[in-house]
Amino acid sequence: MKRFIYTIINAFKYRACLYNLKDKKHQIKDVFCLTKSYLKELKISCLVLDYDGVLAPHGENVLCETILQHLSSLSEELGPGRIYILSNKPSLIRAEMFKKNLPNIIFIRAFRKKPYPDGLNEIISISGIESSKICLVDDRLLTGCLSSIISGCYPILLTNPLINKNKNRLNEVFFNILRFIEQKIFLG
Repeated sequence: MKRFIYTIINAFKYRACLYNLKDKKHQIKDVFCLTKSYLKELKISCLVLDYDGVLAPHGENVLCETILQHLSSLSEELGPGRIYILSNKPSLIRAEMFKKNLPNIIFIRAFRKKPYPDGLNEIISISGIESSKICLVDDRLLTGCLSSIISGCYPILLTNPLINKNKNRLNEVFFNILRFIEQKIFLG
């Protein structure tokens, strides 16, 4: 309940900032849009990715091969300590998968879930990179994007989240409804 109240208060406090995410420079279709040149154009030195909806459908613990390859290539181009995963469901299985397959990507386990800025503040501290040069990509306005705004990072909304209605139909419908409501209220 505390997280819900915190979210609502901050959503209205930062409503104008959330509305600015309507600008195409704050939106991408999918993670394949993330390239070294794209990040350089935005003056981003550090990339933070949500997991559910961004890298895999909700509840999936394994990344598809094309996303694994893209992340591997991008992490090599950017260098170690430049890509982080910040998920509201930071399972040990996921952390081990990154450690094994993508060792240059750091998996963060924040004490409090987004939109609390704890995870991003930890990344700012670990990386030594100023917040304005850190970007968080999330499929939800009122979790990752709001957390990004609160911590002074650059928010990017992923507009075509990964879903699997065959496996987690109820979850996927729930999150699609949340995304729709958030975007109707805050993006107009």
